[in-house]
Amino acid sequence: MDAIDNTHVEDSGYWLLRGDLAWELERDDDARAAYERLLALDGTLGSTAEERLIHIYTQQAPEKALALLIQSWQRDADPRRLNAALGLAEQLGEWQQLRALVEQASSTSAGARLPSVLSARGVLASRSGRVDEAERIYRM
Repeated sequence: MDAIDNTHVEDSGYWLLRGDLAWELERDDDARAAYERLLALDGTLGSTAEERLIHIYTQQAPEKALALLIQSWQRDADPRRLNAALGLAEQLGEWQQLRALVEQASSTSAGARLPSVLSARGVLASRSGRVDEAERIYRM
C-alpha cells in the first residue's frame, strides 16, 4: 500500500478505497490515516467508513472516538450514536461531556425517554450525591 506517493492525492474515492482495503487487510493504522484524510477532504464520512473509524479510534484514541460519535449524533440524530457516546463518555470519566450530552438529548421528548439517557442521568445524580434522585431515575 506504500508503493506510491499519495501525499498530493485529493480524490475522495481514492481515500475511501484505500481505507476500505486497509480495513479488509486489518491494517488499522493505514485505514485510520485514509479515513482521516477522507474526512479532511469531504468533512464527513459515509456510515461504513465512519463506523470503522470510530472502531479504530475506540481502541487507539478514545477521546477522538467520543468526539466523532458526538458529531455524528448531532448531525444525524441517530440514537445508536448517542448511546455509544454516553457509554464512552462515562467509561472515560468525561463527566462534563456526559452532562452536556444528557442535556442535549433531554431537550427532545424522544431523547429524554431513551434508556441510555435515563441511565446517564442516574449516574450523574449519584456522582453528585443526589442518591434519592438517582434511585427515582433508576426506577423509571
